[in-house]
Formats: sequence, structure tokens, C-alpha cells
Amino acid sequence: VHEGDWDSWTADGRWWSTETQLEVYHLCPGLLARPLSNEIVRYYSMEQVETLDGFDGVFYVSGAAGHQAVLLCRSGRVLFYRTNAPEDLRQHLGEFVQLLEEYEKR
Repeated sequence: VHEGDWDSWTADGRWWSTETQLEVYHLCPGLLARPLSNEIVRYYSMEQVETLDGFDGVFYVSGAAGHQAVLLCRSGRVLFYRTNAPEDLRQHLGEFVQLLEEYEKR
């Protein structure tokens, strides 16, 4: 799953852009999930931010211009979400868990 970019205009006529990327991987065999998540974590210089029961890892990074990313890894699945939205993604980990659970039902 991959969602791309969208652009818009503000009410006062100024242009703004928010780039968002969502990728969910279901790896078979599941033992490939950890190496994949390790590569993404290394590429984006992410750090483990929290330990959640049942998860192999929860990682986060923030950078210039508000760019930030979160990665969750569990049971052969990896959810990677990257955006430049101003909202702190760490405040929404529960929503990412729910999103991953929805993909696990498929």
C-alpha cells in the first residue's frame, strides 16, 4: 500500500503541500520482517521510542522541515508511515496499531 502526495491552497491564497507515504509489508516468511525493518530504521536513522506488547519494534524519527516517520514491526508485518505534517506522530501510536491490525485481518 502506498499513498502519495497532495497539494492544496490555504484560505488566504498561499500554497502548502503535505507529503505522506504509507507502506505496509506482509512478509512471508515472517522472519524477513525484522531485517526489512532494520534496513528502514538504519536508512532513516530512526530510534526506538516505545516498547509495545507483541511488537518487535516501534521506531520514530523527526527531521528538517517537520519531516517525521514511524515504523511498527509485528509478526511478519511492517508498517512504515512518513509525513511532513506538523502533528507529532508519537501521539498517535495507538492509531497506527489499529491500522496495522486492520491490515492483519486481510
